[in-house]
Amino acid sequence: MYKWIILITTVVISWPLLGQNVVSFEELDKKLDAKAIPVYYYQGQLYSGTTVDSFEQGQKVYYYEILNGKIQEHTAFAYTGQQVREFNYKNGLLDGKVISYFGNGQKYFEDNYKNGLREGRQYGWYKDGSPRSIIDCMGGAEIYRTDYPKPTKKETDEKD
Repeated sequence: MYKWIILITTVVISWPLLGQNVVSFEELDKKLDAKAIPVYYYQGQLYSGTTVDSFEQGQKVYYYEILNGKIQEHTAFAYTGQQVREFNYKNGLLDGKVISYFGNGQKYFEDNYKNGLREGRQYGWYKDGSPRSIIDCMGGAEIYRTDYPKPTKKETDEKD
């Protein structure tokens, strides 16, 4: 009876994973399309699926969602397993937010992209959470920038 429970549990847990492509990003072949957008292939076929690359310790470090050969989402992790960067794509080009984090979980920057170019307002922070910069971009070009001074030790202590 016990063996049947283990077998059934294993099948139920593994069933959703059957048929999913999970390969290393390094195993994919990259070609550029007519617009110079990377397109990924696996064993000669357009790749659709997930790629997960890990550190030797087993924690995932890079996670990609790819559809019809083009990246849709990419997430990077630190050795500790904590998320350090998150990218959003549309048809293989950065599109939406790109967020990066300090090791303490505080946001480091938040950039906005449209069709692969920085667009709109971009934000940066210091490790303590105070503002570092605000940048306005249009069509990938920086059109206005405000930088804030690094907080002094005394200002940081007063916030605690």
